[in-house]
Amino acid sequence: MKKSVNIILIIFIVLVLAAFTAGIVFLVQRAGNETAAEEETEDIIPEIDETQEASFQEEVPEIADDIRDYQYDLELKLDVNTMTMDGVLDFTYYNNNSIPMDELVFYLYANSFEKEEYHAVEEEYFYLGYPEGFSPGRIDIESVDIKGGGSYEITGSQNHLLKLKLDEPVEPDDRTQINMHYTVTIPRCEGRFGYGEQTISIANCNPIMAVYDEETGYYEYEYNNIGDPFFSECADYTAKITIQKEYIVAPTGTIMGKMYDGDWATYSIDAENRRDFAFVASDDFKVATDKVNGVTVNSYSFAMDSVNERALEAGINSIEAFSSAFGQYPYDTFNVVQTNFYIGGMEYPGMVMIGSSFYAPFYTDIMEMIIAHEAAHQWWYAQVGNDQIAEPWLDESLATFSERVYYEHVYPDEYKSKIMRYVDSSFIEDNNDMELMETRIDLNTLEYGEEYSLVVYGFGGWMMDDLRDKLGDDMFFEAIKTYRENNLFQLATRQSLEEAIEEVTGEDITPWFDENLKIQVGN
Repeated sequence: MKKSVNIILIIFIVLVLAAFTAGIVFLVQRAGNETAAEEETEDIIPEIDETQEASFQEEVPEIADDIRDYQYDLELKLDVNTMTMDGVLDFTYYNNNSIPMDELVFYLYANSFEKEEYHAVEEEYFYLGYPEGFSPGRIDIESVDIKGGGSYEITGSQNHLLKLKLDEPVEPDDRTQINMHYTVTIPRCEGRFGYGEQTISIANCNPIMAVYDEETGYYEYEYNNIGDPFFSECADYTAKITIQKEYIVAPTGTIMGKMYDGDWATYSIDAENRRDFAFVASDDFKVATDKVNGVTVNSYSFAMDSVNERALEAGINSIEAFSSAFGQYPYDTFNVVQTNFYIGGMEYPGMVMIGSSFYAPFYTDIMEMIIAHEAAHQWWYAQVGNDQIAEPWLDESLATFSERVYYEHVYPDEYKSKIMRYVDSSFIEDNNDMELMETRIDLNTLEYGEEYSLVVYGFGGWMMDDLRDKLGDDMFFEAIKTYRENNLFQLATRQSLEEAIEEVTGEDITPWFDENLKIQVGN
């Protein structure tokens, strides 16, 4: 996710003044039209050509093939009149561990929105997340059917964990099936999960498997409002999403078809190798579409057409720039989605949510920067995952650095000024406003205070730029590509990055990181 809210608000105010005074430098932090023919038969979405595959798309390496992906098959029915969603999950669990497994743990992030004291939205920005006052969201588990029998309980400090006890342990290299029925209550919240005036965001609210480590057990993180509180493995998803027919759905996968039944429409979604599944729905969306390198890029927006086209252009340029620099984009589609979202931007595999406030004509340069940052997460999060709570810098520093790559690629004659204006200037100002302190770039999210975004995004991005200067362009980009290839659709750590650099350079890079992850913030 991008940009901490406090910086976005400050810069937002600066931009408003700039728009009406004299073209002051923008300082911001990271923070078609699918008309449905009414038929009673299946309607394949026109931009999807199922007879062709993007010629550039790569095979998953053998090391990734050895890890069998979990399979999530979802059937979801969202009723916009009640703002509830009925869900059925058929889940196939593969035991990729070396020991039998008699317990499975799922996150129920939606329950972290049930009580105000859980602070799913920062208290300081409560009025932005809940513009009409606190509104609870939750997930009610109706039933869990475990192949071979078993029991379940909902636990955790926020009732955010679903723990299954299996009567028949799953042996290594074996599998089992789980079926869940549940109901989701959608809050009036303009965060990742909730609804606003124009959009409904169904993100981080379906059950998702927790990461397991044979030495430490399951990671049982709470949902928190600092950074991205998520840690998950890649899996294969299918989804059937039923919603009132006037609504358009923008998902984290490829829309394979749509079927109508009276007042309802059902979308069929396919999404392989995704770290999560989410979608945004609206009855106001207009869709602009184009292709680059065989990838269908869609911009879903309720802004004026020229702004929507600018968002589409930024999406296309991002896929083109980052594919060239880091390795090809692996999915068939990339969806850029205008969303009632106070944080600014948020990444999901194959889809990014961009705050609607940046879709005003005089903010499109800022919108472009946020789209580029979120698109970079299609490499540093979606393709190469990591523990975003324990090592938030690992994806955010690379994503912030990738903004520099974007401007160099798209604006070769003026990239330095654009990088200063849209990437560096806000961090420089924030640093000048901070009190002097010694800290590190590689802390756990909960170890930071208000300096989180400055340190993880700003200093982290500058550190990656320094590494580029140290190695030189050829070795640096070869090392980054190697890091991606070695960890494609897997979970990486700092050590994974160091190993990729050492593989290319033959140099022990650990001492350099030890030194450069230590920083001084403030004047």
